[in-house]
Amino acid sequence: MKILKYENRKSDPQYWDMSTPEAEKKAIKELFEILCYWQIFNFDDEDYSSSYLEQLESLRQQLLNHKVHPLLKDTAQKLILGDNDCGRTKEEHEKYLLNPGYGTRVFEIKKNIEKKKRMKELYKKAKSNDVVAIRELLDFVRGDEYCNWEIIWLDEEEHRKNGFLGTAINAAAW
Repeated sequence: MKILKYENRKSDPQYWDMSTPEAEKKAIKELFEILCYWQIFNFDDEDYSSSYLEQLESLRQQLLNHKVHPLLKDTAQKLILGDNDCGRTKEEHEKYLLNPGYGTRVFEIKKNIEKKKRMKELYKKAKSNDVVAIRELLDFVRGDEYCNWEIIWLDEEEHRKNGFLGTAINAAAW
């Protein structure tokens, strides 16, 4: 038996039967609705990420033009390159500063912006009940806060042994 399990720190675990394609679609849609309730798919901070990236690029330019106070230079480099310098030499640091796409921090922010753009596209499709888009969106957020879900496979004997599932799964699915 295939079961969808969802839990978060503010609620008890919930279970859905996914033993048929119809039940699987229903379970995925219901989980999507729960995550919408928890406001997981909030895209209001997308502009913030873009402006933050612009601020980092401006800081990078200031560093290159030696307009950053020497006492702040290390802090500025860490903001651009990320906290972990990975044992880079001075020359490697300069290479990263000269190429805006190479900085660890800049790369992570660009990647996050692209992820949010993709999630926003999927969210629009998901709101119109596109199950494939919902599943991809759920995969994007899996493991984030309020997004602890997994698919569990149980055989009938194991299901009877672990009776906790009997009350949590919708009785109509049985």
